[in-house]
Amino acid sequence: VRRKVAATLHELGVVEEKKHNLDSASEFLRRALDIRLGLEDDDEAAAAVGGGRIFQADCASTLHQIAALEVARKPPCLDKAEELLQEALGLSMSIGQRAATLKQLARVAIRRGDLDDAERSLGLALELYIELYGENALHVNVAAVKFQQGALAFQRKQFEEAWIFYSECLKARRHVYAYLQGNHLEISTVLHELGRVALSQCRKTKAREMLLDE
Repeated sequence: VRRKVAATLHELGVVEEKKHNLDSASEFLRRALDIRLGLEDDDEAAAAVGGGRIFQADCASTLHQIAALEVARKPPCLDKAEELLQEALGLSMSIGQRAATLKQLARVAIRRGDLDDAERSLGLALELYIELYGENALHVNVAAVKFQQGALAFQRKQFEEAWIFYSECLKARRHVYAYLQGNHLEISTVLHELGRVALSQCRKTKAREMLLDE
């Protein structure tokens, strides 16, 4: 019963966060976390669901969500977000969860200007997604990492690398959203970034092509 209550509180927190009610979201999520941490220490409850690893994954999910909330604050609480994400990474979780947490950690690092840390986190996230989906999988999560890697390379003025990352992201997203004939905001966003890269490379014709496709 307590696990279901915690799950409900977690979902309420997510809903409140989407509505930008950050204080209310924080209250729900922290109540969920308190319950989940209590369940992790409850041997009887752990035995009922097959072990404490499930509870750890639940705790990691809520820690990840609270971290996202701290990033959304104005000004963002980046130190707190990093602390929460590192705590989550110390818990047992699925490959997909761990990759998503590393991806979020990279976002925090980029916001702080820690580009080397961001690069390492993105590299680890990509390795996990490849393990999960396969070497050449055109998956939305792989595309998201490629987009972040492109943004990181562009920020470092590594325009050739940025072009490669964004192009790989575009290929994946066009595959994912093929049923929409390419009419999706995430595809337009990549085309826009490719246009910016091409302009930075003084490739005006290619930049115009990308921006018109957008």
